[in-house]
Amino acid sequence: MTYLSLLAWMISNYKMIGGDDQFDNLFHTICRTLNRRMLESKYDLNLLSFPYKPIFLPDMLIAIIALQNYSKLYNGTYQETIDKWILNAKTKWIHRPTGLLKSMLPGASKYKRQRKMKGSFIALNCSYLCLVNEMFALSQYNSMKNKMVHEIEFFGERILGIKEFTNKDPLFQLSGGDSGFTAKGLSAGGTAFALGCATFFEDWEFRSKLLRTAEIIGETVKREGNDTIDLEIFF
Repeated sequence: MTYLSLLAWMISNYKMIGGDDQFDNLFHTICRTLNRRMLESKYDLNLLSFPYKPIFLPDMLIAIIALQNYSKLYNGTYQETIDKWILNAKTKWIHRPTGLLKSMLPGASKYKRQRKMKGSFIALNCSYLCLVNEMFALSQYNSMKNKMVHEIEFFGERILGIKEFTNKDPLFQLSGGDSGFTAKGLSAGGTAFALGCATFFEDWEFRSKLLRTAEIIGETVKREGNDTIDLEIFF
């Protein structure tokens, strides 16, 4: 699912900036397949990223973005599926103590207990939602700022970002995957991913604080022969 979703998302962006029809047949096939599999899914419109694993909601949101872009390009096709998924997200998959969309659902995992909330996934969810449903994204953004913002002292500097866990602040932990490392509970991945929604909502003050954190734990570099500035964060 994740590979197909990413590929469809990239093709949709290619189409939206004026690309030709060379990928159209592939685009139609992938989105038709994603929509069919979602409707047939025993996991309430969700699909697995990996066999025998939980549902990773940030991964599912990539599929939703791909279908949303297809809908914009082709007269609302698959919009009904998108709307159903968003309704489920708002009503079924919210972590009640925080008001945030859950990071994972049990899916095919043998562990049926409540999955942990992860700051890296929360920030990804929020940034991806900006491309699908702005009002839902804004409510999630506000909840993230209210519940997940974390300030620490790091080598003599006071820095702010997104914490990785809701229930602990480990001194140092290498979580792997999307999380990167955590320092005193502050998530490298979550802090980087939060830049997307902060930029989308033009929250420049908060964005500046996130960038300052990124500069302290990384550096801005200008690549030779490239007019763009890249931010390298060392996790």
